[in-house]
Formats: sequence, structure tokens, C-alpha cells
Amino acid sequence: MSRKTAPNGSGEAVLVSAVSVLFMLYWNYAAIRGGAPFIFPVVGIFGLYTAVKSFITTLKAYRQRKLNQDYYDYADYRNNNYDGYNTADYPVMQDNRYCPYCGAEVARDFEYCPRCGRKLR
Repeated sequence: MSRKTAPNGSGEAVLVSAVSVLFMLYWNYAAIRGGAPFIFPVVGIFGLYTAVKSFITTLKAYRQRKLNQDYYDYADYRNNNYDGYNTADYPVMQDNRYCPYCGAEVARDFEYCPRCGRKLR
């Protein structure tokens, strides 16, 4: 799976979110310790808030992806546009809905979209 097609619930997305949290922590430390103008720590705090929120969202999507591996194996296979696959090899998904943000098909009991990681409920 390439970086462009990696869904938000993948390990790559969690790692990128963790790096952004670390960067924003460093930003705040450097801005406060270095005596930067007032706006830099304010921007840093807002950036840290959004980075932590993104990390939590991607981590929840990652955990949900790991708990429902059969669904994701089928979804990855289907979404990569393979022709002529045998549906008998994969579980049948019932009671599905679509993510209002990215349009991905998700099971009704999912709280987060496996593709974009946004909260569905």
C-alpha cells in the first residue's frame, strides 16, 4: 500500500500523527524558552491541540482496523480495483453505511471511518 492510498487507520497515519505531536511540543518549548513573541506560543498551543486530536482519532481508527481485520482485508482488496475476485473468499458485509466525509463504506457499529478516521456518530 502506498503512502497516498494508506487509509487513516493504518500504522503510517498513526506514526505521522505522533510525529506531528512531538513537533508541536518542540515548537512550544522553543517558543517559550527562546522568548518568542506572544503569537508563537499561542499558535503552538492551537497546533498541539489539533495534533493531539488527530493522533487520538487515527489511533482509534487503527485499533478498530485491527479488531475488524477480516472486513479490512476485503475492503482493501475491493478498493484497489481488482477485477474478477471471488467474493466467496471474503466475508459478506451486511448492514453497511457510508462515511459522510469521504464516502467510504463502513459497518454500522463503527464509531470512526476506517479511511479518513473521522467520527461517524
